[in-house]
Amino acid sequence: MELTFGNIARVNLLAGVLEYVMHVLLFRSSMGGRGNKKRTCLFIVVYELFISLVASSFFYYGFVQVQVMFVLYNYMLVGIWTIWIRFVYRARWRDSIVISAVAEFFYICAEHMTGFITPHNYDLTVFWELICYVINDWFGGAIAVAVMILLLKHMRIDQVLQYFLYDAGKKKWWRAAAFLLPGLPLVSIYLANERRLLNNDNPMAVLLCLLLVYSIFNYGMQKKQMEQQKLSIKQQELYICSLESVQRDMRMFRHDYKNMMSGVYVQAREGNLEAVQEFVSGMMDAFEQQVGNQIRQTTQIGNIRNLEIKGLFVAKAAGAQSRRVRCDLEVIAPIEKVNVSAWDFCRMAGILLDNALEAVEGTERPYFSVMLSQNEQCTTLRVKNPILDEAPANDIWLEGYSTKGEGRGMGLVSLRRIVDSYEHVFLFSNCENGEFIQEIKIQEG
Repeated sequence: MELTFGNIARVNLLAGVLEYVMHVLLFRSSMGGRGNKKRTCLFIVVYELFISLVASSFFYYGFVQVQVMFVLYNYMLVGIWTIWIRFVYRARWRDSIVISAVAEFFYICAEHMTGFITPHNYDLTVFWELICYVINDWFGGAIAVAVMILLLKHMRIDQVLQYFLYDAGKKKWWRAAAFLLPGLPLVSIYLANERRLLNNDNPMAVLLCLLLVYSIFNYGMQKKQMEQQKLSIKQQELYICSLESVQRDMRMFRHDYKNMMSGVYVQAREGNLEAVQEFVSGMMDAFEQQVGNQIRQTTQIGNIRNLEIKGLFVAKAAGAQSRRVRCDLEVIAPIEKVNVSAWDFCRMAGILLDNALEAVEGTERPYFSVMLSQNEQCTTLRVKNPILDEAPANDIWLEGYSTKGEGRGMGLVSLRRIVDSYEHVFLFSNCENGEFIQEIKIQEG
């Protein structure tokens, strides 16, 4: 087979389909969701154009034999997949770059694992050698990527990346370190082989790089779990404090009730029914204001059986109370679990609750209501708050848009990205009777 540009491009077109599928599966593991199916199918055209033109040119003109150019080519792939993540998942550019670089690192490691079964260098000008190379590279690489995906799911790479992107994001250095990851195995191979390359492979060097990065990410996951445990303990303490507060209020009310009863007893004996009625009415109002709301809210929170979700609502209710905002919480039926990760549900619910709290704080009507329900078909979270500053319906989803000033407006954008990463999660927003209503529905099954 003559190695003309056309023949190389045709082979790369076929290889590009398999590579695209493997990359998509790998990115799904990294993103924790499927993304937009239609956009995923459309983007294969862009990838095939890149493979048939750029990749074929690099091979035809021998650029892949130059280590610097080979590294450059892999970073061009990082750029392509950055655009893909932005296009399919609507992630921020800076997050897309990091996720693309990390996922490409794992893909490069999986691809070079085929070096363990590579017997010798292939002469690609010989037809049967080319066939053996294609079988080894395509099918061996597909098996290696499948094993890598199982490994990433085991280490819950999507949650690790979320931790680095959203919790550890204040430290800028780690983003630069993540961007350098794709070049790490390539440079390691070059240095380990001392320029005597066996099909550009040295699987032991790549394996060491993989173990190093795996250890770092595993440490990040352990740290995240410890922080979640601390947060859960703190939230449980808040829940216990709310129960103790109800108990204290009940004792105080009982003491006041006994004192007031001694006074009304004389009026009842004298037949002053109007005074007795006023006392009973006032006592009921006082009980509702002093104890009733807290008992009702504590009872509603008790219906949430998932500790992470319960802790979130306890913390948000306590935060609203400390800022003198009334939060009416209604939990219809016990909530055992939801059909998304508890991490993503808490992020979605937290965004809606924080937005509602910020919208009404310091206003004449400082209250918002939350309803959480679950049945066999779906789990529903509905948050309502009075409308104060009306915003165009389309503008609230723009990155950085906010009626509260600069440096805000990222919440609903992040919420939309989380919702779009699941095919069975739906977000609805509308205005009704002077209230802004946002509803998340999660299909069960």
